[in-house]
Amino acid sequence: MTPTPLGRAVRRSQVPEPELAWHGAAFATVAAVPVVAVAAALRGGPGLLGAALAAGLVMGLFGLTGVLLACVARRSPARLPAVSLVGAIVRIIAYGALLTALAGVDNIDRASTVVATCLLLIATLVYEVRFATTTPGFYWLHTPAPHGAQAKERTRG
Repeated sequence: MTPTPLGRAVRRSQVPEPELAWHGAAFATVAAVPVVAVAAALRGGPGLLGAALAAGLVMGLFGLTGVLLACVARRSPARLPAVSLVGAIVRIIAYGALLTALAGVDNIDRASTVVATCLLLIATLVYEVRFATTTPGFYWLHTPAPHGAQAKERTRG
């Protein structure tokens, strides 16, 4: 039986971070196949190597960020938005540092590496935004109602 969109959203809202990490990495893998194939077709072996390196970097850092978010969610959920923002900034710095370090390496096409990194970064960021906007409870803090009052969630009728 295929889960309904509502069932999927409710399941995601219970523990969304690991699902974001695994499905995001799978999405990046699927997106990487045509990017690497086009780089190989246009730039040959060095293009293939550069795009594959970029794909591995983007997927690895995306998965690492998801695991980090899952750890933070278990220990201190109130810090999730801050950790997510810092994680995005660190990823951008890591991409820039790697691209700079690879500038003079032979047998790696720098243009393919840069373009593949940018395309896959955009793809994973789009996936993250879509995931966050379609997952009720993502980054929500569940606090008790004050002084015994019954609080209603905005998502319930």
